[in-house]
Amino acid sequence: MGAVRYNATGPGMNRAIQEARERNMTIVFVGKEDERCQIIRLGYYLEEKGSEKDNHTPITWFTNDEINLTNEPIDTLSSGVEGRIQIGYLHPRREEKHSIIDFPIGKDNRLIIRFVYRVLQSKISDFMIQVEYRGLINGKEDWRSIVRYDCAHGFIHRDLLFIDGRKTKNKLPMQNNRQAINFAIDEIFAKLKDWLIETGYQSYAITIMDHPLVKEDIEKAKNKLIKLLEDPNQINNPDISEITIIE
Repeated sequence: MGAVRYNATGPGMNRAIQEARERNMTIVFVGKEDERCQIIRLGYYLEEKGSEKDNHTPITWFTNDEINLTNEPIDTLSSGVEGRIQIGYLHPRREEKHSIIDFPIGKDNRLIIRFVYRVLQSKISDFMIQVEYRGLINGKEDWRSIVRYDCAHGFIHRDLLFIDGRKTKNKLPMQNNRQAINFAIDEIFAKLKDWLIETGYQSYAITIMDHPLVKEDIEKAKNKLIKLLEDPNQINNPDISEITIIE
């Protein structure tokens, strides 16, 4: 079977993410497959951050009326990577919406591009765009941020995070949200491969990001983030939070 892109949206997704945030736990989405290895049912469980895989709550399966799960085949993408995604809320806020794109860059490694809209306690909204690496580091599975764009410290900037713990911070040349978000996405496409090497990760053939459907997913997530920043009332739209898993 070729590669498949799964999209999950709906009020059930929002409920599950909210539960994980309120309990300060990591949420792991799991799927049941049919004989053709296609996901036909989606559920989740919660686990303590940093715990072993087997130490978790029972699986809660979404009902058909609270989740919309669609899939479509994608040619030329690598497959065979475990189909699970974890979402950890390290920076809880009063309101958050996440759009997440998760794809393989090797047999045991994945990249996650996370778009986050947040409403702070002051009712001012801000954003974060983060590229994360999940895979083997020194022979052990780990999950690290590589590059992050956000509004902390009172200005929009880029943090480049090195595997040894070092970090560089650079103020973006523009401080308008829409312009900064577009700039960030352009930079990620242009520089991510070099950044992986610069920050201490091995070189990966991340041509998957050039696939038209992956570009489409990133464009959709970017536009949702801009829409939320320009119209915060969209925070209650169940279609705003979305997870895309590419196998």
